[in-house]
Amino acid sequence: MGIPLDTALRLLTNETVMGEETLTVDHAWSVYERWLDDPRVEFHPEPRNVDTAFRHAAPITPRLFRLETDIVS
Repeated sequence: MGIPLDTALRLLTNETVMGEETLTVDHAWSVYERWLDDPRVEFHPEPRNVDTAFRHAAPITPRLFRLETDIVS
């Protein structure tokens, strides 16, 4: 899985992404911890310079990233 922890938590707690299955922060942590214990799930570091490639592929706009407003408590 190529998703960093902060991104996984943001997506799991984002109503736009998850719809009716949006998780609380505590539940999202629980899901993430289960993934860590699941031998079928592998975490891989991002490739070197992925940020540079991403910058060229997706110019940053004010609507591209949302931070603390994504999290439902």
